[in-house]
Amino acid sequence: MGGIGGDLVKIGGEVFTTGMFFWAGSRALALVSYALLSAGVVTGAVQSAKLARGRRIYFVHRALALWGLGTALGHALLLVGDREFRFGLAALLLPGRSPYRPAAVSLGVVALYLVGIAALPFVLPARWFPRPFRLNTHRLAYAAWVLASSHALAAGSDVEGLLFRVIFLASVGLSGFGLFYRVVAADGGRAGAGGRRAGRGARAELAHGALERPGGGAS
Repeated sequence: MGGIGGDLVKIGGEVFTTGMFFWAGSRALALVSYALLSAGVVTGAVQSAKLARGRRIYFVHRALALWGLGTALGHALLLVGDREFRFGLAALLLPGRSPYRPAAVSLGVVALYLVGIAALPFVLPARWFPRPFRLNTHRLAYAAWVLASSHALAAGSDVEGLLFRVIFLASVGLSGFGLFYRVVAADGGRAGAGGRRAGRGARAELAHGALERPGGGAS
């Protein structure tokens, strides 16, 4: 990459204005971030549903989430260099302040905050957070993914492109399946636990009744 004077930048033989460069870079990071966050949601659902266990799946899930968060931050910060819409930090930090599709961009701002909160147990010592807090905040990632998907559809300038459609449909399909399986597995686990408790209760009642019969239950 090299400058050729004024507001022009030469990349691989092609000439772009600096505004186009920042806009295109932000769009590229948006696609990468969305794919990473979607993969993070899938691996998180797989881990929660106990389809895979161990430190390896945890570290994969953690890496996807943190890289997704980092690229999402890069996607937002690159917009500061765009000279057409003139994004300021306030537009990136506060919902409703964007000069470009404010409602749609606000969805992305809120999603970014939720991902940041959900990622806190990944970057700070676990002892700082009670287990219920860690579990509840981590579930914010699901809400963040829904908001990010809505943001991509409403604010994205690549929605008609083939690459976006492939990434979006694959992300929605895999993440939807992962979340559905997570819910089904959780309901099945609760039902199984309830059945085991009922079985133990029935055996206890039988044993208690046998002790109350004359002769300690001998017939």
